[in-house]
Amino acid sequence: MKTLVIGGTGLVGSRCADVFEKYGLVTRASRHGKVPVDITEEHKIVHLVETVNPDVVILAAAFTNVDACEDNNDLAWKMNVDGMRKVITASRGRRIVYFSTDYVFDGVSGPYDESATPNPINWYGRTKLQAENLLLERAPDSLVIRTTNVYDLPDEKNFLSRCITCFSRGESVQCPRDQYASPTWARMLSAVTGELVNRGASGIYNVVGDDYMSRYDFGVMIARTFGYPESLVVSKSTEDLDQTAERPLRGGLKTGKVKSFLGDEVVRDMYTWVSTQPALERIKKDVALDERFKDWENLVE
Repeated sequence: MKTLVIGGTGLVGSRCADVFEKYGLVTRASRHGKVPVDITEEHKIVHLVETVNPDVVILAAAFTNVDACEDNNDLAWKMNVDGMRKVITASRGRRIVYFSTDYVFDGVSGPYDESATPNPINWYGRTKLQAENLLLERAPDSLVIRTTNVYDLPDEKNFLSRCITCFSRGESVQCPRDQYASPTWARMLSAVTGELVNRGASGIYNVVGDDYMSRYDFGVMIARTFGYPESLVVSKSTEDLDQTAERPLRGGLKTGKVKSFLGDEVVRDMYTWVSTQPALERIKKDVALDERFKDWENLVE
Protein backbone atom coordinates (compact mmCIF):
# COMPACT_ATOMS: atom_id res chain seq x y z
CA MET A 1 0.00 0.00 0.00
CA LYS A 2 1.37 3.38 -1.03
CA THR A 3 0.35 6.28 1.23
CA LEU A 4 0.45 10.07 0.85
CA VAL A 5 0.22 11.99 4.14
CA ILE A 6 -0.77 15.63 3.67
CA GLY A 7 0.28 17.40 6.85
CA GLY A 8 3.00 14.82 7.31
CA THR A 9 5.21 16.94 9.57
CA GLY A 10 2.51 17.78 12.13
CA LEU A 11 1.82 15.74 15.25
CA VAL A 12 -0.91 13.46 13.88
CA GLY A 13 0.45 13.33 10.35
CA SER A 14 4.00 12.44 11.37
CA ARG A 15 2.87 9.68 13.72
CA CYS A 16 0.61 8.27 11.00
CA ALA A 17 3.47 8.34 8.51
CA ASP A 18 5.59 6.34 10.97
CA VAL A 19 2.87 3.70 11.31
CA PHE A 20 2.01 3.43 7.62
CA GLU A 21 5.62 2.74 6.68
CA LYS A 22 5.02 -0.85 7.81
CA TYR A 23 2.34 -1.15 5.13
CA GLY A 24 4.43 0.26 2.28
CA LEU A 25 5.95 3.42 0.82
CA VAL A 26 4.95 6.69 2.55
CA THR A 27 5.31 10.23 1.21
CA ARG A 28 5.12 13.00 3.81
CA ALA A 29 3.92 16.30 2.36
CA SER A 30 3.46 19.60 4.19
CA ARG A 31 3.62 23.31 3.64
CA HIS A 32 7.22 23.65 4.85
CA GLY A 33 8.45 20.08 4.47
CA LYS A 34 10.78 18.43 2.00
CA VAL A 35 7.76 17.59 -0.15
CA PRO A 36 5.87 20.91 -0.25
CA VAL A 37 2.11 21.21 -0.65
CA ASP A 38 -0.50 23.85 0.13
CA ILE A 39 -4.04 22.50 0.43
CA THR A 40 -5.44 25.86 -0.70
CA GLU A 41 -3.79 25.49 -4.13
CA GLU A 42 -5.54 22.79 -6.15
CA HIS A 43 -3.01 22.53 -8.98
CA LYS A 44 -0.25 21.76 -6.48
CA ILE A 45 -2.31 19.04 -4.81
CA VAL A 46 -3.18 17.52 -8.20
CA HIS A 47 0.48 17.52 -9.21
CA LEU A 48 1.49 15.93 -5.93
CA VAL A 49 -1.12 13.16 -6.14
CA GLU A 50 -0.29 12.43 -9.76
CA THR A 51 3.42 12.27 -8.94
CA VAL A 52 3.08 10.06 -5.85
CA ASN A 53 0.17 7.98 -7.22
CA PRO A 54 -0.87 6.75 -3.75
CA ASP A 55 -3.44 4.14 -2.86
CA VAL A 56 -4.46 6.11 0.24
CA VAL A 57 -4.41 9.86 0.95
CA ILE A 58 -4.30 10.86 4.62
CA LEU A 59 -5.41 14.44 5.22
CA ALA A 60 -3.93 15.58 8.54
CA ALA A 61 -3.46 19.24 7.55
CA ALA A 62 -5.97 21.77 8.89
CA PHE A 63 -6.43 25.15 10.55
CA THR A 64 -6.80 23.89 14.14
CA ASN A 65 -6.40 27.01 16.30
CA VAL A 66 -9.95 27.26 17.64
CA ASP A 67 -9.83 30.91 18.67
CA ALA A 68 -8.00 31.96 15.50
CA CYS A 69 -10.70 30.23 13.45
CA GLU A 70 -13.28 32.38 15.21
CA ASP A 71 -11.33 35.53 14.28
CA ASN A 72 -10.51 34.40 10.74
CA ASN A 73 -13.65 32.75 9.39
CA ASP A 74 -12.69 33.04 5.73
CA LEU A 75 -9.21 31.58 6.19
CA ALA A 76 -10.53 28.72 8.32
CA TRP A 77 -13.14 27.89 5.68
CA LYS A 78 -10.57 28.15 2.90
CA MET A 79 -8.22 25.70 4.60
CA ASN A 80 -10.60 23.27 6.27
CA VAL A 81 -13.49 23.12 3.80
CA ASP A 82 -12.17 24.32 0.45
CA GLY A 83 -8.94 22.43 1.19
CA MET A 84 -10.94 19.24 1.63
CA ARG A 85 -12.80 19.87 -1.62
CA LYS A 86 -9.51 20.28 -3.47
CA VAL A 87 -8.04 17.12 -1.95
CA ILE A 88 -11.14 15.14 -2.97
CA THR A 89 -10.89 16.44 -6.54
CA ALA A 90 -7.16 15.72 -6.76
CA SER A 91 -7.50 12.24 -5.28
CA ARG A 92 -9.79 11.10 -8.12
CA GLY A 93 -11.48 8.24 -6.34
CA ARG A 94 -8.60 7.22 -4.13
CA ARG A 95 -9.38 6.39 -0.55
CA ILE A 96 -9.07 9.39 1.80
CA VAL A 97 -8.53 9.30 5.57
CA TYR A 98 -9.58 12.49 7.37
CA PHE A 99 -9.09 13.52 10.99
CA SER A 100 -12.00 15.36 12.57
CA THR A 101 -12.92 16.37 16.11
CA ASP A 102 -15.44 16.18 18.95
CA TYR A 103 -15.93 19.92 18.35
CA VAL A 104 -18.56 18.97 15.77
CA PHE A 105 -20.79 18.57 18.87
CA ASP A 106 -22.15 21.18 21.27
CA GLY A 107 -20.83 19.54 24.43
CA VAL A 108 -24.20 19.37 26.16
CA SER A 109 -24.35 15.60 26.61
CA GLY A 110 -20.99 14.06 25.73
CA PRO A 111 -19.20 11.79 25.33
CA TYR A 112 -20.72 11.06 21.93
CA ASP A 113 -20.90 7.99 19.72
CA GLU A 114 -20.80 8.05 15.91
CA SER A 115 -24.59 8.16 15.58
CA ALA A 116 -25.02 11.33 17.65
CA THR A 117 -26.31 14.40 15.81
CA PRO A 118 -23.59 17.05 15.36
CA ASN A 119 -24.27 20.61 16.49
CA PRO A 120 -21.05 22.67 16.45
CA ILE A 121 -20.99 25.86 18.52
CA ASN A 122 -17.83 27.44 17.12
CA TRP A 123 -16.47 28.14 13.65
CA TYR A 124 -13.73 25.53 13.87
CA GLY A 125 -16.33 22.83 14.57
CA ARG A 126 -18.51 24.07 11.72
CA THR A 127 -15.65 23.85 9.22
CA LYS A 128 -14.67 20.37 10.35
CA LEU A 129 -18.26 19.12 10.11
CA GLN A 130 -18.64 20.58 6.63
CA ALA A 131 -15.41 18.87 5.58
CA GLU A 132 -16.70 15.57 6.95
CA ASN A 133 -19.94 15.95 5.02
CA LEU A 134 -18.13 16.78 1.80
CA LEU A 135 -15.90 13.73 2.07
CA LEU A 136 -18.64 11.26 2.93
CA GLU A 137 -20.88 12.63 0.18
CA ARG A 138 -18.29 12.68 -2.60
CA ALA A 139 -16.04 9.79 -1.52
CA PRO A 140 -18.27 7.46 0.55
CA ASP A 141 -15.61 4.73 0.81
CA SER A 142 -13.32 7.07 2.70
CA LEU A 143 -12.68 7.15 6.44
CA VAL A 144 -13.42 9.94 8.94
CA ILE A 145 -11.67 9.58 12.28
CA ARG A 146 -12.96 11.81 15.04
CA THR A 147 -10.57 12.39 17.89
CA THR A 148 -9.78 14.98 20.56
CA ASN A 149 -7.10 16.37 22.89
CA VAL A 150 -4.24 14.70 20.99
CA TYR A 151 -0.90 14.82 22.80
CA ASP A 152 2.69 13.59 22.56
CA LEU A 153 6.30 14.77 22.73
CA PRO A 154 8.17 16.35 21.12
CA ASP A 155 5.68 18.74 19.55
CA GLU A 156 5.20 22.42 20.26
CA LYS A 157 1.46 22.82 19.80
CA ASN A 158 -0.32 20.30 22.02
CA PHE A 159 -1.42 20.62 25.63
CA LEU A 160 1.20 18.23 27.04
CA SER A 161 4.14 20.09 25.52
CA ARG A 162 2.72 23.46 26.53
CA CYS A 163 2.34 22.28 30.11
CA ILE A 164 5.88 20.89 30.35
CA THR A 165 7.39 23.97 28.73
CA CYS A 166 5.64 26.24 31.22
CA PHE A 167 6.26 24.00 34.23
CA SER A 168 9.98 23.76 33.43
CA ARG A 169 10.17 27.57 33.63
CA GLY A 170 8.21 27.67 36.88
CA GLU A 171 5.22 29.15 35.08
CA SER A 172 1.65 28.16 35.85
CA VAL A 173 -0.94 26.96 33.32
CA GLN A 174 -4.57 28.00 33.59
CA CYS A 175 -6.77 24.99 32.91
CA PRO A 176 -10.57 24.84 32.64
CA ARG A 177 -12.08 22.53 35.24
CA ASP A 178 -15.41 22.39 33.38
CA GLN A 179 -14.24 21.30 29.91
CA TYR A 180 -14.32 17.50 29.67
CA ALA A 181 -13.00 15.30 26.88
CA SER A 182 -10.87 12.24 26.18
CA PRO A 183 -7.07 12.80 26.05
CA THR A 184 -5.63 10.85 23.13
CA TRP A 185 -2.02 9.71 22.75
CA ALA A 186 -0.92 10.46 19.17
CA ARG A 187 0.89 7.15 18.86
CA MET A 188 -2.25 5.24 19.84
CA LEU A 189 -4.32 7.27 17.39
CA SER A 190 -1.95 6.52 14.51
CA ALA A 191 -1.68 2.81 15.32
CA VAL A 192 -5.47 2.40 15.40
CA THR A 193 -5.76 4.42 12.18
CA GLY A 194 -3.37 1.99 10.52
CA GLU A 195 -5.44 -0.98 11.66
CA LEU A 196 -8.66 0.61 10.43
CA VAL A 197 -7.25 1.40 6.99
CA ASN A 198 -5.63 -2.02 6.66
CA ARG A 199 -8.97 -3.69 7.46
CA GLY A 200 -10.91 -1.57 4.97
CA ALA A 201 -12.95 0.52 7.40
CA SER A 202 -15.03 3.37 5.99
CA GLY A 203 -17.42 5.94 7.37
CA ILE A 204 -17.01 7.59 10.79
CA TYR A 205 -15.03 6.07 13.66
CA ASN A 206 -14.20 7.62 17.03
CA VAL A 207 -10.61 7.02 18.14
CA VAL A 208 -9.73 8.48 21.54
CA GLY A 209 -8.14 7.45 24.82
CA ASP A 210 -10.07 5.49 27.41
CA ASP A 211 -10.23 8.25 30.05
CA TYR A 212 -12.79 11.03 30.36
CA MET A 213 -11.51 13.98 32.34
CA SER A 214 -11.40 17.75 32.63
CA ARG A 215 -8.53 19.72 31.16
CA TYR A 216 -7.60 20.69 34.74
CA ASP A 217 -7.37 17.04 35.83
CA PHE A 218 -5.26 16.29 32.76
CA GLY A 219 -2.91 19.13 33.70
CA VAL A 220 -2.55 17.82 37.25
CA MET A 221 -1.79 14.34 35.92
CA ILE A 222 0.92 15.77 33.66
CA ALA A 223 2.52 17.74 36.50
CA ARG A 224 2.45 14.74 38.82
CA THR A 225 3.87 12.34 36.24
CA PHE A 226 6.71 14.58 35.14
CA GLY A 227 7.63 15.68 38.67
CA TYR A 228 6.40 19.27 38.75
CA PRO A 229 4.37 20.95 41.54
CA GLU A 230 0.65 20.47 41.08
CA SER A 231 0.25 24.05 42.26
CA LEU A 232 1.43 25.16 38.80
CA VAL A 233 -1.90 23.89 37.43
CA VAL A 234 -4.43 26.63 38.11
CA SER A 235 -8.11 25.71 38.10
CA LYS A 236 -10.31 28.08 36.12
CA SER A 237 -13.85 28.03 34.81
CA THR A 238 -14.41 28.46 31.09
CA GLU A 239 -16.14 31.74 31.86
CA ASP A 240 -13.03 32.94 33.73
CA LEU A 241 -10.80 32.19 30.75
CA ASP A 242 -12.87 34.39 28.41
CA GLN A 243 -11.83 32.43 25.31
CA THR A 244 -12.75 33.88 21.93
CA ALA A 245 -14.54 30.77 20.68
CA GLU A 246 -17.23 28.99 22.65
CA ARG A 247 -16.11 25.54 23.87
CA PRO A 248 -18.12 22.35 24.22
CA LEU A 249 -18.05 21.66 27.97
CA ARG A 250 -19.04 18.00 27.90
CA GLY A 251 -17.27 16.84 24.77
CA GLY A 252 -15.40 13.59 24.31
CA LEU A 253 -16.15 10.51 22.24
CA LYS A 254 -17.21 6.90 22.80
CA THR A 255 -15.13 4.09 21.30
CA GLY A 256 -17.49 1.11 21.26
CA LYS A 257 -17.67 1.02 17.45
CA VAL A 258 -13.93 0.94 16.79
CA LYS A 259 -13.28 -1.63 19.51
CA SER A 260 -16.03 -3.85 18.14
CA PHE A 261 -14.67 -3.52 14.60
CA LEU A 262 -11.09 -4.35 15.60
CA GLY A 263 -12.09 -7.08 18.04
CA ASP A 264 -11.28 -7.54 21.70
CA GLU A 265 -8.09 -9.49 21.06
CA VAL A 266 -6.61 -6.85 18.76
CA VAL A 267 -7.52 -4.02 21.13
CA ARG A 268 -6.07 -5.91 24.08
CA ASP A 269 -2.86 -6.75 22.25
CA MET A 270 -2.24 -3.22 20.96
CA TYR A 271 0.03 -1.73 23.61
CA THR A 272 -0.89 1.73 22.33
CA TRP A 273 -4.52 1.39 23.42
CA VAL A 274 -3.90 2.67 26.94
CA SER A 275 -5.32 5.07 29.45
CA THR A 276 -3.72 8.46 29.99
CA GLN A 277 -1.50 7.68 33.00
CA PRO A 278 0.38 4.75 31.39
CA ALA A 279 0.73 6.77 28.19
CA LEU A 280 2.33 9.69 30.04
CA GLU A 281 4.68 7.32 31.84
CA ARG A 282 5.69 5.77 28.51
CA ILE A 283 6.29 9.23 27.04
CA LYS A 284 8.41 10.23 30.02
CA LYS A 285 10.52 7.10 29.59
CA ASP A 286 10.96 7.83 25.87
CA VAL A 287 11.96 11.41 26.59
CA ALA A 288 14.66 10.23 28.96
CA LEU A 289 15.99 7.34 26.85
CA ASP A 290 15.33 8.05 23.17
CA GLU A 291 17.85 10.11 21.23
CA ARG A 292 15.05 11.68 19.18
CA PHE A 293 13.83 13.47 22.31
CA LYS A 294 17.21 14.80 23.48
CA ASP A 295 16.02 18.42 23.40
CA TRP A 296 13.42 17.55 26.04
CA GLU A 297 15.68 15.67 28.49
CA ASN A 298 16.27 18.68 30.70
CA LEU A 299 12.52 18.96 31.27
CA VAL A 300 12.22 15.61 33.04
CA GLU A 301 15.33 15.52 35.22
